[in-house]
Amino acid sequence: MASEVIVHGARAVHDHLRRMALRIETNKVKAAHAAAAVLARAMRNEAPRGKTGRLRASVRVTEVAGLGARVGPRSKEAKYVVRGTRPHTIEPRQAQALYMQINGGPVFAASAEHPGAKANPFVHRAKSFATVEEAVIAAKERLFHDAPIPDE
Repeated sequence: MASEVIVHGARAVHDHLRRMALRIETNKVKAAHAAAAVLARAMRNEAPRGKTGRLRASVRVTEVAGLGARVGPRSKEAKYVVRGTRPHTIEPRQAQALYMQINGGPVFAASAEHPGAKANPFVHRAKSFATVEEAVIAAKERLFHDAPIPDE
């Protein structure tokens, strides 16, 4: 005995899924940027303040063609802050001496011994579970709720 299953509304389900796929395709870059914006804000909050604020200000969201977005610091010193440095000698490159302020007064030196710097992995701290969850929620909201379903 053959059994037959009739599904009513299958065409409507199929059409709805197709419209949802179009909506997702349309909004995927926006969703990536929404998630990246959440991570960028967290990264700026975790970045050390410093004297100039240049490191915090360098955190940027950039588009990666066809993939979404990339977020991270763009300043030259970022890699030294995140990874730390070993003790090293600093020597002048284009001058005869180094210039620095010590105890409020000018000091010139032929070289200086830098003690090294401990790593400050603020980029990784910004990717905490709570921040990633918030980023996923922002992306989901942008992906599914930002644009109306396109008409046929």
